[in-house]
Amino acid sequence: MKMKRTYTIPLIATGTFLLGLVCLFLPFLPFGWFLLFITALLLTPYFKPIKKLLLWAIKRDKSGIFEKARKKVSELYHWAGDKKRAHEMDNFHKTNHED
Repeated sequence: MKMKRTYTIPLIATGTFLLGLVCLFLPFLPFGWFLLFITALLLTPYFKPIKKLLLWAIKRDKSGIFEKARKKVSELYHWAGDKKRAHEMDNFHKTNHED
């Protein structure tokens, strides 16, 4: 049986969240916070309050890693066929630079 793509993003977000929590408690895997950020980025179109926190984090990121992650999440939404949320993630970049 083929799974609907509408459930793909929430399943990926759940997986990255759980993996991020595990990595927070393992000192030899230092990317737990990054995985939690990716989870928040994936869920931004679903939960609007997360957007302010992410805008704050992206503005303070000098390395550009968070911006690259936003682009990858946007591509993931395009792949999943969720045009509305993909467009929102594309415009998230513009909102970030207008503030």
